[in-house]
Amino acid sequence: MTSLTSWTEDPKTKHFSGTGCHELDFNLPADYIKSDIELILHLGKVCNVAEVELNHKKIGVTWIRPHQLNITGIAKEGANHLVVSITNTLINRVVGFKRVPPVPEELVSQYGNTTDCALKINTLKLVPNFYLLQG
Repeated sequence: MTSLTSWTEDPKTKHFSGTGCHELDFNLPADYIKSDIELILHLGKVCNVAEVELNHKKIGVTWIRPHQLNITGIAKEGANHLVVSITNTLINRVVGFKRVPPVPEELVSQYGNTTDCALKINTLKLVPNFYLLQG
């Protein structure tokens, strides 16, 4: 990837499920390293979980908005190295299935076979958003 965009916008990564790492080297001016300045890293929109390292030190994990982490005392004057690892959910992959994958043989007795699963999936109904927003 040459820019940070949603994986679902690129046909090559549309149904990727897992973790992707983004790395950035940046220079921080000395004016930002002062005792009266707090440095907050704002990641913007993250889907779903972000783990952040700065200069080879773990900063933290964020999974809810406003995806911000305090980097005061870890960011330094001059060269800095940022690593953001984004992990999404398995649903990204499931959405891309053309058909239901086979149930492993050792699990058929507990969950049924693929045909049974396909029938159950085909009977699922979506809940309108207004139901989710109430209550």
